[in-house]
Amino acid sequence: MFWPTADEDSQNNESSWVWPWSTLGLMGLLLAVYLWSAFTAPGQERAIKQSTNKLLCHYLQYDYLRISDEDIKLLPSVIQRHYERVVEVVNEYQRDPTARRQAETWLQEGGGDWEALDIEGKKKQDCLGAAIAAGYLSRHPKRRVFVALADLKEGPLRRQQASLDRLVKQLKQTRFSHPHYGWGLRPSERRWHTILTSFWIPGHLFSLLWALLALWFVGQLLERQTGPLWLAFFLIGGLVSNLALMFLASKQNFLLLGPSGALAGCFGAWMLLGGLGQFELHYNVPGTKYKGSVSLPAIALGVTWLIFGFLDVLVVSQYPSAVFLVHIVCFGLCAGLAFVLQEQGVFQDTDEDAPIQKARPETTRHLTTPRMRPKARPDIDEKALAEKAKEAYEKGDYRKAVGLYREAITPGKTPLWIFEGLLTACEKSELSARPEEYINAIRVAADEGHTDKVKSLYHQFVLVHGPTPISARDRLLLTTTLKRCKLFQEASIQADRILDKGSSNPFYMKALLLKAESLLEMGKQTEKALQLFQEGEELLAHFPEYQEAITHGKARAEKQLDAMFGSGGLAFGEAGDDDDDLGGELVSPSFDEYMKNKKSEPVDIDDKMLRDLELYEALAEKAQSKQADSSASWAELPSLVLKREQKKDAADDGPTSMFAPSAAKPAAKSMFAPQDDDFITPFEEASQNEVSLTLAAPEEASISKPTPPPSDNEDAFGASLSADLDLEAEFDLGDDEGGFPDVLTAPKKITRPTPEVTREHRQATTVDPSALIEDFAPPTAEDDWNDWEVDLPEETPEEPTPSHESGGAHPWEQSAPGELDLSPPSHISKQPISTPQVLELTEVLEVEDSKDSEDSWDDDDWVDLDNIKKK
Repeated sequence: MFWPTADEDSQNNESSWVWPWSTLGLMGLLLAVYLWSAFTAPGQERAIKQSTNKLLCHYLQYDYLRISDEDIKLLPSVIQRHYERVVEVVNEYQRDPTARRQAETWLQEGGGDWEALDIEGKKKQDCLGAAIAAGYLSRHPKRRVFVALADLKEGPLRRQQASLDRLVKQLKQTRFSHPHYGWGLRPSERRWHTILTSFWIPGHLFSLLWALLALWFVGQLLERQTGPLWLAFFLIGGLVSNLALMFLASKQNFLLLGPSGALAGCFGAWMLLGGLGQFELHYNVPGTKYKGSVSLPAIALGVTWLIFGFLDVLVVSQYPSAVFLVHIVCFGLCAGLAFVLQEQGVFQDTDEDAPIQKARPETTRHLTTPRMRPKARPDIDEKALAEKAKEAYEKGDYRKAVGLYREAITPGKTPLWIFEGLLTACEKSELSARPEEYINAIRVAADEGHTDKVKSLYHQFVLVHGPTPISARDRLLLTTTLKRCKLFQEASIQADRILDKGSSNPFYMKALLLKAESLLEMGKQTEKALQLFQEGEELLAHFPEYQEAITHGKARAEKQLDAMFGSGGLAFGEAGDDDDDLGGELVSPSFDEYMKNKKSEPVDIDDKMLRDLELYEALAEKAQSKQADSSASWAELPSLVLKREQKKDAADDGPTSMFAPSAAKPAAKSMFAPQDDDFITPFEEASQNEVSLTLAAPEEASISKPTPPPSDNEDAFGASLSADLDLEAEFDLGDDEGGFPDVLTAPKKITRPTPEVTREHRQATTVDPSALIEDFAPPTAEDDWNDWEVDLPEETPEEPTPSHESGGAHPWEQSAPGELDLSPPSHISKQPISTPQVLELTEVLEVEDSKDSEDSWDDDDWVDLDNIKKK
């Protein structure tokens, strides 16, 4: 005799015993039903066989008769296939007149071998076997059916169909009287009462033995722990499995019997309640001294169910694989139900002396005990754990130290030295600290006021977990901590990582505010901060709680911009008292440093670099003039330069633009144009007081550059041009590629040295072009000048042209090989341009400049001046 008990009884010499009455009653019921079906089934099976043979004999004699789709499933599969072929022939005869004429022809010729099978004398024999032996089912039934339908009258057809219907009804009644067919589940028949009755009847002996063995072990274990409630798992498992098969296998005609689905539910409940524990299997042979117990893991019962359930369903009963899959689903469903009932405290002990107590083994408590939140954790002696971690670290057991340090960490209470010890132990053990551990360490360092340690920990975090994706919540905590420690640049970078996740992120608005506020605190990219606040206004419909913060931040950004550009704040040449609002005194590098930075970039000498120089000088001149309306922004610079040029034109006798004609010489051409015989360069306009170079790009300022004209007075031309400027202003130039830095603050004293140009640099009344190009840049060393590459076409003039003044060759035409050769294409007009044409040509140059990404000039980039004049 065998019986199982829990592991608590293993310590007792004699185990107590309480009879599991509900389990024994269920086992007795299954045994009784099986015995009843086994004794009554033989007689019912003979009656079913006789009724089926009568139906087959009648149908094979008149196979053109109709049977319903549900009733045809009562017949063997070979008859079902034959019925489908005959139905197609009958439908063809009824629809097609040609088929009926063919049937009349065959009827006149005679049926011959195609007549119906004569089985009148074989009704007491196996009609199906006789038909198969005679080849009746292998021949195509078309001619035979056509002849039978053509010769058939309406009266005989009705009598034949009525006899067939009567035999089908008789077969049904006989089958339903059999316990297997009457109570068993056949999905194709949709008899709903069989959902409840099929799992009470074992289909065969193996199914009965497996059910009794499973109930003896698992049934009484569940009963001792849950009481009679365990029967609910048996019922739920059987009902759910049968109901699922009724829908999933609705077109299949197999007969399902046995409690396999119900047993799956019982095993699922047991695996949750005691799956990781132990149970004692006691044995006792009556009349002998062989008795004892064996300790087995409780999970062994689950493995046993998996093996025997597979054999019962797929091997012995030969059910479809869908049946076993449904049983696995029932296993999981009942396990979940047991978990819910355990949490609600539904299970009660039936007897205090029962071998299995309600208290589960310690090894299984974590399966049903909910995980506590961090705040609900029991008190931990973090100092003692940290001391143990130190000892493990000193002994060289770094991995153990990491585990102890992590166990000692209590959210909101852990000091910084524990985090530092954890990070050091992780480094020694070659383990990577978790991102949240770095973030918590940074937060604790900020709370304790260690800004230097915050920087160090942040740099370690970026080095280890820079590309690691972390949650937006943790990154927001890091961003807030960095901003609190006034690490605005780092906070802006982390806020960008959150913004990259898109506006659907719930932390998007908070990150946007942190980035904008960080930019304002840095005193840089104020316009960018204003754009972020404006973007936040558009999202207020989704984040209305940030209305006040957005409004306040936007007003602060606008105030800072006004102070930068002098609108209601500082003007050019004035020193403000409220420097704290602007982030302190703002000083930009000198122009020489700026040009050095420019030369370190892979940029050629082109009109873009010259425009930067022109802009610098135009702003300096405006600040020096101290006009009444001395505020300026990037968008206003084009009009500023245009006014400056018009003012210079009005002061002189004629237009001084490089594109305007001169009284002394023909019109000048651009310094970037290749030379032509009849085209005069701007450097030959020695009598002019100023050469104005107007080159504008989209969204940039049109620049007017004052250039000292060459003259006979060497002292005047070689004198140093310097301007002592009194500036205190900030400009957002908005050009990140090849232009000024994003924010330019003009210093109070800016001195621009001009390279000396002596008689050695000039010849007669001409000017050396290299010296004039140096006039547009600070003096540099020879090796630096060689690094500047000029992307200009090189053309050697075919014939020299006499100069307009000296009668000799133009100095540019005497340049040695490798020097600049600036000759215009032959198809370009050489006519001078008047002052009104300057703006039109400027617009054309703006378009051409935006198209030329390499800032190099080709023949196609020149403007046909004849077309401009026609316009």
